[in-house]
Parts: sequence; C-alpha cells; structure tokens
Amino acid sequence: MGKTFAVLPRALLVILGFSALSHHHSFAGPGPSNESSVLSSWRFPSDLKASRDVQFVLDSSEGLSKEEPCDLDSNWALRAIQLKSALLRFEERNLVPGQDVVVAHIDTGISPHPALLGARLDLDRAYNFINHNANVFHRFTKYQFPKHGHGTETLSLIAASQQRIPENKTCISGVAPFASFIPLLATDSAIIGVGKRVAKAVIYAVDQGAHVINISLGDILPMPELNEALRYAKNHGVIVVAAAGNGTGWIPVFPGVYRSVIAVGGVSEDLSPWGGATRGRYVAWSAPANGVPAAFANLIENKVIYSWGESAGTSDATAMTSGIAALWLSYHGREALMARYGRSNLSERFRHLVETEGVRRPKGWPKTGYGAGIIDADKVLGAPL
Repeated sequence: MGKTFAVLPRALLVILGFSALSHHHSFAGPGPSNESSVLSSWRFPSDLKASRDVQFVLDSSEGLSKEEPCDLDSNWALRAIQLKSALLRFEERNLVPGQDVVVAHIDTGISPHPALLGARLDLDRAYNFINHNANVFHRFTKYQFPKHGHGTETLSLIAASQQRIPENKTCISGVAPFASFIPLLATDSAIIGVGKRVAKAVIYAVDQGAHVINISLGDILPMPELNEALRYAKNHGVIVVAAAGNGTGWIPVFPGVYRSVIAVGGVSEDLSPWGGATRGRYVAWSAPANGVPAAFANLIENKVIYSWGESAGTSDATAMTSGIAALWLSYHGREALMARYGRSNLSERFRHLVETEGVRRPKGWPKTGYGAGIIDADKVLGAPL
C-alpha cells in the first residue's frame, strides 16, 4: 500500500497555518466509488454534479475495517484526552455519548468522506453562507486553505464513527459521534477573511438550536460583528469553542481572543506544548494539535481523493474540545445544567470546570501561554458540579 506526502509552503505555515497538512497516508477504501450512491445517501443538492464534473475516489483498494476491535488508545490523540475512560462512564450509566446534543460546525464545508458516512448530519438545517443555499460540499476554489478539505478534517474529529485503519491499526473515532451536527459553510479558508459571514453563521446556529458551536478558524484582524454574535451565543447558553491560532507567536487570533468563546491551544504526542500554536493569556487550555489522525478530501485533476492522514493545527484541538463539551452536556443533561447555573452562565461554568478540575498538567507545563493544561475528558465528566 502506497504512501503519499504533501507539505505546505513554510511561508503559509508562518502566517496562519490552521490545521496545516503535515502529511497524509493512503487509506483503505473500495476503489473508485459510485458517485450517485454517495451523493444520494448524503442528499446533497442535485446541482452539485452539474456545477462540477467530479469523481469521488478512495485513495486505496481496501476498506476501513469495522470488523475487528477498535482500541481508542491506539490513537495517541484520543489517548491524550482520555476518551476511552470517559466513554466508560457513559456505559456505566447506560447512556449514549453525545446523544441529544446539537453541534454546529462552522467551517469550509464538508464532504461525503467514508469516515463520515455514519455521522448524524442534520442536512435540513445545513447552510452555505457564501452561495446562500443548502449545498455545504467543499467549494474547492483557488482560495481554499488548506487544500485537503479543512471542514472534513475537523468534523471527522468530532463526528466520525469508530473504525480501524488496516494500514497501521490505528483506531479512528470522533469524540462525540452520537451528537447531531449542523454543517455550516462560511468560508473557503481556515483564515476567516470575511468575519460577517461567520457572524451570520453563529447567529443562525443559535437560532437553529445548536448547543455547541465549533469554530476551527481564525484571523489576526478584529471582527466586531462576530464578537457581537458570540455574545448572543453565550447569552443563549451555547458553548462556543475556537482555535487559539497557529504560527503567530504571541500575536492574538480572533475570534479566539474574545471572552465569549473558549480558545484552545495545542500539544504534540509527547504532551509538550506544540511550538506551532499561538500563545496567549486568552488560551484556556490545550489539546492534541500535531500529527492528529484526521480525514482529508483533496480535489486532484477533477477527482475528490479521500484519504486519512496526520494533521497539525489548533483547529484539531478545537474540534476535540467541542466534542468533549458535547459529552459533558450529554452526560449531565443540558437542561439540568442550565437549571443549575443559568442559561447565560453555562459556557463560563464549563470553562471554569475544565480549567480547575478537567486538565492534566505535565511536569514543566508553562505558567502562561498554553492555558491551564491538557483537557482530559474523563476528568471533565468526573468533576463535581
């Protein structure tokens, strides 16, 4: 089985490489897929094919395996956040992790990647804020950054069902695959650019009943409209998680710097702070962000190539934190939490609980810049309310 590599220009990484592609592996799939069956199962608009003559192709000849046991601890990122132990808490209570929680995913769109075909996607409420329609498939424009389908990548870290990659035996799984997801396309690039579209997506997500909003995006320019939208979300009891940023050193990244959101930094596999993560006092905590197994969708010669690879960026840390937020709401019951703390205080309570009870601090953890520590899903669920 072959392995392919792609490295982004270093200049782009220095500027703002959100979830910059480190490299990617060929991964299992049944060869060229049937385009019509994939699209019909996802109920994408019929004009998708007419707008672009695209074939959907898996990047190798074997399927992702669901037959053999899938050990979550074989994936360093899931092991780092103690997902396996956290899910055992649900099993002990006979609960379904993430059930009844709605996560809005504001990003560059999504794709019918095989890893996501079992995801609970609410396409009736999906929306494209660029084209003003319901087609949330990646637009694959020249402005797309990174090129491997950033939204597919980040959604896979929250929503993918448990599967095993035959090539290297790694278990892949979203943190909260039994939550429901509203995909919202608001940009072609992980570098936001037009903050008004993201602001509209935030307000729309709140009005559509989202409980968690994932924004694995950022920019170094302030976005006042987005700040107002984020306050609206917080006041309505919505937990909003955003990327701390990449490659800007101590220069703050928006919207992560805004108090109404939770900004997440990054760590590497050895659990040391990832050097590519933006640092700052606004960073609440960190999560896996370097070499994280994630789903990719690349447009190459008019073919969408699906693969599974290793990503780098605080976008990944953000998505995993959003998944943990969904688990927390599901475990304790969102209505019960709001009755206890008040709707407008829910996000702040989650932040405080994680910062004080829900992180691990490896020896030598920096006093500032990377937050309180590394988020631990098991500790979050076990923390007293």
